[in-house]
Amino acid sequence: MTNAYDGDTNQGSAAQNFGAVINGSFNSIESKTSGSSVSGIANAVVGTANRTHNANGTLVFGAGNEVTNSVDNIADPMSFVGLNSPKELAEKLREDIRRNDSGGAVMALGGGNKADYAYRSQLIGVGNTLKGTAAQKASYNLLNGYRNTGTNAEHLSVIGSDNTVKNSKSQTVIGDSNKITDRNAGTVSGKQEERTKNVSDLVIGKGNDISGNDTYMKGYESLTVIGNNNKAVNPSSGIVIGDNQKLSAIKESVVIGSMTPEEKADPDIGQKHASVVVGYHAQSGTRDGGGMNVALGHGAKAYGWQETVTGIKSIVEAGSGYDGYLASVYGGLNTVASNKADQNDGMANTVVGTLNKTEGANGALVFGAGNSVTHSFGTAPIDEDGNSMNEHWGDTIFGGGQRYAIGEGPLGHDELRKAMGLAMSTGGGSVVTMGNGNTSDYAVHSQIIGSGNILTGTGNTPSINNTINGYGNTGTNVERMSMMGTGNNMSGSTADVVIGDYHHMDGGKNNVILGSMATEKKTVEKTYTMKDASGNVILEKKYKV
Repeated sequence: MTNAYDGDTNQGSAAQNFGAVINGSFNSIESKTSGSSVSGIANAVVGTANRTHNANGTLVFGAGNEVTNSVDNIADPMSFVGLNSPKELAEKLREDIRRNDSGGAVMALGGGNKADYAYRSQLIGVGNTLKGTAAQKASYNLLNGYRNTGTNAEHLSVIGSDNTVKNSKSQTVIGDSNKITDRNAGTVSGKQEERTKNVSDLVIGKGNDISGNDTYMKGYESLTVIGNNNKAVNPSSGIVIGDNQKLSAIKESVVIGSMTPEEKADPDIGQKHASVVVGYHAQSGTRDGGGMNVALGHGAKAYGWQETVTGIKSIVEAGSGYDGYLASVYGGLNTVASNKADQNDGMANTVVGTLNKTEGANGALVFGAGNSVTHSFGTAPIDEDGNSMNEHWGDTIFGGGQRYAIGEGPLGHDELRKAMGLAMSTGGGSVVTMGNGNTSDYAVHSQIIGSGNILTGTGNTPSINNTINGYGNTGTNVERMSMMGTGNNMSGSTADVVIGDYHHMDGGKNNVILGSMATEKKTVEKTYTMKDASGNVILEKKYKV
């Protein structure tokens, strides 16, 4: 032990190392050059080649441990004068130690642990390192395990191996090779210190990497990550359970499921804010946008904004703008595709069933299996200034809808509902398909109910305001036509009404047809062609019906 008191000079340092204990070989308690009159007080060192310097209230057990610059008020040396017994001295010392939080109060238990500018912390295990600065001590920390590192950290609890925490407060880390950086960076909100008092981030697993925080973090927000190899940049709050998830500025999201390492490396894959994602390979948003989605199911994808996708491998794409906005999909293997038309493709589409598809269509309602609605956009009316009313309705729906979803903004539900209703009933395609195997292409404001029905128009003249109900009916380039029955085929029809079976008409107008044509049962040969995702034919079979 060394101190600055030599029996004559430096009397203010006489209490250095008071009550200190060394048991073992090559240990040292060094106070001579510390500059603190209370250095070394109540230090206990047991083992081999351990060292304390400028530290008090320190407990060191093991070999090769080092605690430096961990000195704080612990006891007033002058208060010991005049005490009458060892008992009084012990009681006084206990009282002072309790009142001053045991001085520096660092405990190092194990081998090769090192603490510098640390207060009221413990290092248990081998090769752990805790560092602060003279201006900002690393305080109230626990490092338990092997080769964990805490730098400029407070209220840190680490259990495991090779974990690193830097410039962060209120972190709980359990596992191995996790990295937490700059979680206490300055924010516009100024709430990071309030957050430190109220909550703690929790990271459990291996290889997780959390860095930065949200600019507008609130005092109650925290991040929970349970899993392996997840990465989050500037998150504020969320719950992540799974592996290989990539989170960009995540806020108020719940993600349960895992990605592959290849998916994690893909720059277009990342979970977004205000979302609920449950399932392996499920996703909310893309690199460039999207969020506030629900994606439930293995491989469920909601790439746009405020979408609900529930079902295995169902997807709502987002190519531009607000594609897929507020789309809802329930069932497996459905697709709301984006054809990059910049017309809010897929907006407000509802798809229920399996293996249905919409593309180049909005305001579509599809119920059943194997249905297709494509090229279905309406034309919105023009306002008094010559602008499309979709501009006004769109601003209301997009901007107002997002703010309403997070509890902000001046618009209520009724105003949003009114704008959506007007936009979809005029500027939306608004095709309703209910049944199986129905096809709508270049048709708007129409409905198809049944199975195997087909309604088509052209890009310049879509089929509009039609109703088809039945089985195997076809309407081509028709307008305001109503058809109910089986096997009817109407082309170029306007304002015709057909109730019955197997009627064929080309170019009719204002006709009413009732009854059924005579039919002859015969076998028809058809060809089924299967193509891969690149359009190559991989199977072709003829069959008869």
